[in-house]
Amino acid sequence: MQVVFQQYPNKSDIRYLISTELSHMTPDERLDQLEPLLAETMAILDQHTALHRQTQAQIKQVIGLVGQQSSNISFLLTGQAALQTTVADMQTGMIAMRQDIVQLKQGQVELWTEVAGIKTEVSGIKTDVAGIKTDVAGIKTEVAGIKTEVAGIKTDVADLKTDVAGIKTELSGVGGKIDLILQVLQNSNK
Repeated sequence: MQVVFQQYPNKSDIRYLISTELSHMTPDERLDQLEPLLAETMAILDQHTALHRQTQAQIKQVIGLVGQQSSNISFLLTGQAALQTTVADMQTGMIAMRQDIVQLKQGQVELWTEVAGIKTEVSGIKTDVAGIKTDVAGIKTEVAGIKTEVAGIKTDVADLKTDVAGIKTELSGVGGKIDLILQVLQNSNK
C-alpha cells in the first residue's frame, strides 16, 4: 500500500488520500500506511531543520557582514561628506579665481590702453626730437655764419687798428707841423 502514497506526492493529495483511501482501511492497515509516511515526513522535517539551521547560520553571517559593512558605509559616508565639503571649497576657490582672472583681464586692457597712450606720447616726443634736431642743425648753420661774420669783423677791426695806427702816425707828424705853424704865427704877430 505504500504505492498509494507515492501516487499522491503533494499535500492536498495526501489529505485526499487520508480522507478517502485511509477511511476504508482497518486500523492496522492505516498504521502500516502511516509509519512509512511518518518516517518520510520526519526525514523531510530533518532536511528542513538542517536547511533551517544552515539558513540561520547564513543569516548570522549576513548580519555580521552587514555590521561590518555598516561601519564601512559610515566611514564612506563620512569621507563623502568631507569630499563634498572639499569640492564645495574648491568650487568657491574656482569662483574666486575666475573673478581674479576677470580683474586681471580688465587690468590688462587698462594696461594696453596706457601702453598705447605711452606709444603715442613717445611717437610725439620722437617727432619733437626730430624737430629739435632740425632746429639745432639750423642753429649750427647760423652759428657757422656768425663765426664767419665775426672772423670778417675781426679782420675789419684789425684793418681799422692798422688804419688808426697809420692815422696816429700821421697825426703825430701833423702835430709837429701844427706846433711849427703856431710858432710861426705867433712870431709873425709879434
